Amino acid sequence: VLFRTLQCGSVVGRTWPGGLHLSPPWERLTLYETRAMTSDLEFSLLTKDGLELQINISVRYRPVVEMLGTLHQNVGPDYFKRVVSPDIESDLRRTVGDRTAYELYSTEGDILQSARASALEQLGKQNIELQELLLKKIVLPSIVREAIEEKHRQEQKVHEYEFRLQTEDKEAARKRIEAVGIRDFENIVGTIAPDVLR
Repeated sequence: VLFRTLQCGSVVGRTWPGGLHLSPPWERLTLYETRAMTSDLEFSLLTKDGLELQINISVRYRPVVEMLGTLHQNVGPDYFKRVVSPDIESDLRRTVGDRTAYELYSTEGDILQSARASALEQLGKQNIELQELLLKKIVLPSIVREAIEEKHRQEQKVHEYEFRLQTEDKEAARKRIEAVGIRDFENIVGTIAPDVLR
């Protein structure tokens, strides 16, 4: 992006591709990386039930090339620190703040989908393209993690117990059918004379 000191400031409608470009010494060219970039962010967030958790995400982003002049004029080259990181942190705080620790533990992917939709809109207004939010890690307090894992273990025991009951019901039905068969056999055999049976 070219900054013209003696004229209008940042040139908004045009960008210069890589290579050799001549410009007067009083004008400055600011270089921007226009390929997709990835940065890691780590936040400490509070859930709906007031528990603190650590979340580690990876952000893939790039500036909109056609709008680099506007981005340079409004934000500057350190747009990741000024816009991308705060917007994503704000969206994650809002998303995580609306859920309990258990909901976050059981539906980790939904967190990012919700935060991504909101961040896409906000960053799009700043001429930054958010390509992906990737969840790397969520660290819950150990007592919460243990309680959630215990709850999962208890749920599995309930499912196991229900399965045993179903198995026993089927076995009881099988034995009833077998008993009816034996009774019918004995009724039929009981009506036949012993000499005939011999």
